[in-house]
Amino acid sequence: MKDTGENAVAKWLVIAGRQISQYLGQQLAGLGLTASQYYYILKIHDNPGLTIE
Repeated sequence: MKDTGENAVAKWLVIAGRQISQYLGQQLAGLGLTASQYYYILKIHDNPGLTIE
């Protein structure tokens, strides 16, 4: 079965997302951070006073 239309776009977006996440992980490794932690840091930066709750 051939991927066409929306399925093809979704497939390529997933692939691109994985590649970006891997690259980000490599760049952050020197700081002892993961890609997941990076997104939390962005949220904290964008929302001063944010608590764990």
